[in-house]
Amino acid sequence: MSADDAISLTRSLLAYDTINPPGREQDCARRAGALLGEWGFSVAYHDYEPGRTSVVARAGGNDAKAPLCLTGHLDTVALGTRPWSKDPFAGEADGDRLYGRGVSDMKAGVAAILLAARNVAPRLGGTPGIVVVLTDRSTSREPRSLAAPARSWSASRRRTIRTSGTRARSSSTRATRASRRTARCRSSA
Repeated sequence: MSADDAISLTRSLLAYDTINPPGREQDCARRAGALLGEWGFSVAYHDYEPGRTSVVARAGGNDAKAPLCLTGHLDTVALGTRPWSKDPFAGEADGDRLYGRGVSDMKAGVAAILLAARNVAPRLGGTPGIVVVLTDRSTSREPRSLAAPARSWSASRRRTIRTSGTRARSSSTRATRASRRTARCRSSA
């Protein structure tokens, strides 16, 4: 996997067939984790089925604040029934467009996450740090592979936050509550 620039890295990620089902993200996840390891991150892999792998990588960090979390998924949707005009796993370019299964959801995004992590890794000492989470599921079903490690990490952060006298809410919790308020307002109008 080339990590020289976003396009090369995206092309490298596209070469991995991670169509879900069945998934098969393991090789892609291991390579992404290896890159993160080379850049100074501590890396852990989580498998919930053979070949279904998620990556959690951390760099920097202190107990004063929660780290920034960058997250993406490695699997893609099926190729569909219509034939492709370009090889879906080659990352072919046509003008300023890049073609491939998962290029817009979400392998180019994962490439951006990896390169951002690489670029800030040398400056993370003494900061809250970064956690990179690359999961193995893009579907709306319950993410079994990352549920246990995510709950464990989240629970330990909540304990740390609560013992320091502050209480934090995630943006997704705030967004959920805001959407519920909007729905209530619309239903009462």
